[in-house]
Amino acid sequence: SGIGFSENALQLTSLLDELALVEIGKIAGLTLTERAKLDAILKEQELALSDLADTSKAMRFDRARAHYLLARACSLRGRGPIGRPGAGEDRRPDEGRPEDRRPDDRRGGDARRRADVRKEVELANAELAELLRSEPDNVEVRALQARCLLLAPGLAGEQPDAARQQGLQILRELVSAEPA
Repeated sequence: SGIGFSENALQLTSLLDELALVEIGKIAGLTLTERAKLDAILKEQELALSDLADTSKAMRFDRARAHYLLARACSLRGRGPIGRPGAGEDRRPDEGRPEDRRPDDRRGGDARRRADVRKEVELANAELAELLRSEPDNVEVRALQARCLLLAPGLAGEQPDAARQQGLQILRELVSAEPA
């Protein structure tokens, strides 16, 4: 006899499995799925979840970029074209007609502008820190981090020159890492 007991047991188990599947398949409202199909569905769901994670990262980067752009706009507020002082910049805040004055010409305008820049850069840096935890070598994130450091140095108690040097160092690293 070429078939041993263990092979008979395996054949019997296989037949019982098939019989059970046929009987379960007769139950209304119950759908059977083969394991191979189930594995494919699970892999698809994992892929969808990873796409959600990527979407979340993209949204986080977009928020960081938006905060950077707001900080940049705040830093340019009250300036003429291409960052040159606009009309009235050299005038004392209390001089001139009120209707001619821009909001930043009032007392404290520069301090408010610096506070706005600081707030937006801090928000951008918070988003960037989260992104850099999972992708420390992401070129776009690092470049935006460098721009934030160059825009508003001296945040978080740092010396302004140290933040500027850190931003420049990141840019140098990025440039040297890219092939010419």
